Amino acid sequence: MSSYRPLLKNHQAGQAILIAVIFFLAISLTIVLGVATPILQSVKIGNDLIHSKASYFLAEGALEDAVYRVKAGDTVNNGDTITVDGYTTTISVTSIQGNQIFEASSNYGGIYRNMQAAVSAGSGASFSYGLQAGAGGFYISGGSTINGSVYSNGPIIGNGGSKITGAAISANSASLSSDQSNNVPTPITSCNSSTCLTFGNSSASQNIAQSFQVSTDGPLHDIQFYLQKNGSPSNITVKIVADNNGSPSSKDLLSTDGTITASAVSSSGLDWVDATFPQSLTLYTGTTYWVILYLSKASSQNYYTTGVNSGGYANGIAKVGKFGSSWSNTSPTGLDMYFNLYLGGVYGVVCGSNSSTSCNSTYAGELAVGSGGVGDAWAHQVSGTNVVGTAYCQVGGTGSPYYDNQTCNMSRSDPPAIAMPVSDGNIQDWENQVTSSITGGWTYTGSLTPNWQGTTTSSLTHITGDFNSGSGNDTFTRGLEIDGNMTINSGSQVTAGPLLVKGNLTVGSTGLILTGTLWVQGTITVSSGAKIALASSYGSNSGIIISNGPMNLAGGGSLAGSGQTGSYLLLATTSDCPISASCNGASAVSISGGAGAVILYAPHGQISMSGGTSVNAMAADYINISGGSTINYNSGLVNMHFTNGPTGGWNVSGWQEVQ
Repeated sequence: MSSYRPLLKNHQAGQAILIAVIFFLAISLTIVLGVATPILQSVKIGNDLIHSKASYFLAEGALEDAVYRVKAGDTVNNGDTITVDGYTTTISVTSIQGNQIFEASSNYGGIYRNMQAAVSAGSGASFSYGLQAGAGGFYISGGSTINGSVYSNGPIIGNGGSKITGAAISANSASLSSDQSNNVPTPITSCNSSTCLTFGNSSASQNIAQSFQVSTDGPLHDIQFYLQKNGSPSNITVKIVADNNGSPSSKDLLSTDGTITASAVSSSGLDWVDATFPQSLTLYTGTTYWVILYLSKASSQNYYTTGVNSGGYANGIAKVGKFGSSWSNTSPTGLDMYFNLYLGGVYGVVCGSNSSTSCNSTYAGELAVGSGGVGDAWAHQVSGTNVVGTAYCQVGGTGSPYYDNQTCNMSRSDPPAIAMPVSDGNIQDWENQVTSSITGGWTYTGSLTPNWQGTTTSSLTHITGDFNSGSGNDTFTRGLEIDGNMTINSGSQVTAGPLLVKGNLTVGSTGLILTGTLWVQGTITVSSGAKIALASSYGSNSGIIISNGPMNLAGGGSLAGSGQTGSYLLLATTSDCPISASCNGASAVSISGGAGAVILYAPHGQISMSGGTSVNAMAADYINISGGSTINYNSGLVNMHFTNGPTGGWNVSGWQEVQ
């Protein structure tokens, strides 16, 4: 009988193999993790680096955009954002004593980078031409030379072999009187709801508009506005649009709008500012037009104020709103903006003539324009002129009666008028800066003739009478106000600034060294051999002399900057001579002989220059140059920088990454 024996399972079979497999997996995992961890860490570091660089460039780009916008006159507000490829960078703005700190914060893939720039308010003016004339025009004779270009809102007439080495441009001048005006009463010294209106401070009043009708058909020349700025607003774009049922339409009649630069508007009070238009636009009677002062965005800190009155203008009304959107009545209703609108008057002309006062050509070459193969003449009429470049004109040509060296190129329309480089508001700000900077100290009652023969004082800041310099070198380090006349006699020198002379200033000796702005409310006379210069502390900055009366600069006198490159002395007068009877026929500025790093400016009067004088640039309503005088234009005058005065832009003073 066979027996059956069941097989028993060994539950421990393969245990050693399983343990070996587990150990193998553990060792393999350790090896894999040991290899993968640094790889993954490297990948993360690489990704973080990529994200960090991307975040950095986002912040850097946003900061560059913000600084560009503020330098271009646009407004940058705290909290503004810029989005690129779905990632947003936030701009923060902090104002510190008139300067601004911009910080751009970006987040790309969880990596934050912060860039910071500091910009300081610059003060300046831009003299883009060797010579710029207003409606009075420019007259050159006696072999005089302009080493640069000339732009005139009136005629350019030359004779006697005179030369302009750059371009000569003459715009059509405006009528002597405005076609449409609303300007009473002025000045406005105190603002209330019926005399002033703000715009650009909120979305509801981001723009302001005024309707008008002209009394005669004619081309628009320029419009003046009565403005004040608050904070640091952007430039104003000036639009002319059609009427749409009693409100401004969204159709701009100008392909290129006019501009009012923020730097031309005073921050200390309302004043007139001129807006010119690069494109000619003919306005017609019986048609309602609107002029819009346009800002691209609103800011509660940076905006403008305009003078207004109630029902002062019969042919229109003011409204507030936004171009391309809705418009509302003013509050209170029925207000009108202050403005003066001028239509075109006399055609512009570049003319070589045998007369020093009128265009009367008899042969070519009385006036030479251009050198080295370049230098255009551009005006409605070009005649009696030898042009190296191209003669852009509608009237002119070779032979009688024009006697040019070439025929007219008619591809360009007549050139537009341009505004003067410095506004009346700028000058007012400079004057205010002088008075606000002279504080404290003690007052000398009566007239003073120092007998200390050379001293330095930081305490005397006010003389109630005249000042006559002694025989030494006198220095006033705290600024000085003189209620009477100031005379600097032979053998003496005075160093002072800011300096306010309420009478007349006569410099007859070694001269006057300025450590600040000079404001003379009377006349300025610089005798032969005398000198006015900026102190060396100005460095490459420029300085300012303001006169409310005529200036007479005699032969051999010296007018100079600090001695460093880029430093100039700007002589500006508000005089309208020779128009006023009190001028007795004298010019606002008369200069004969002498030289220096100097710019002459007389926006309401005439500059007469003769006797071999050499200056760097000039601008005036009417300019007459004779006797072999020379203007040597320096391209650096496009960006003159002053140590004080109205804001002329922003300068980057710091750029760094922050935590």
